[in-house]
Amino acid sequence: MHVLIAGETWVTHKVEVKGFSTYSTGSYAVGVSELVEGLRAHGHEVTHITNHDAVEDFPWTLSELEPFDVVVLSDISADTIQLHPASVDRGERKPDRLRVLKVHVEQGHGLLMVGGYMSFSGCTFSATTDLTRRAGPPSS
Repeated sequence: MHVLIAGETWVTHKVEVKGFSTYSTGSYAVGVSELVEGLRAHGHEVTHITNHDAVEDFPWTLSELEPFDVVVLSDISADTIQLHPASVDRGERKPDRLRVLKVHVEQGHGLLMVGGYMSFSGCTFSATTDLTRRAGPPSS
């Protein structure tokens, strides 16, 4: 099985103020390493796209999504996938990659949305969306 994981990375920027002085520190973290290792250990192929790379590298077309049996969106905001800088900066029209993902799922591929700080932002998802109903109950 080929799994695409998008998200689950972050940059932390901290500013401390001490009197008239300020100190700035930063760090970068990847929160999906154990999941990737576990999936690979069980024979799955995994492609991970970080949050900051997803702006450019998340698949734009159905043919780009086709190799992936499952797409995992983990702690990634909707606007990371939907709002390309060229659209915001220059008004260029770009495909809505969440609509492309919807068609990919409707064609029988899997989608897993993992909760996190940025999960489900920018959308009105609930347990009664069309995709959830279409998936149906787990088989025994």
